[in-house]
Amino acid sequence: MIESEPELTADEFAHVAQRLAECLTDALRVAESRGQRLGMSDEFAEPLTGPTANASKAAMAKPVE
Repeated sequence: MIESEPELTADEFAHVAQRLAECLTDALRVAESRGQRLGMSDEFAEPLTGPTANASKAAMAKPVE
């Protein structure tokens, strides 16, 4: 099924990657919100670092053309 699909262009791939980063950011926001409502403290949370955090921030800052 996947093999029969045409390959993505660089622009299409970037668009998909940006949407994925936005979805993951939304999922993190929801999880943090639910944790706050359950009374979870941030002492167990580790901040996002490294390429994943930087990629997510960059994807959110770049407008889609």
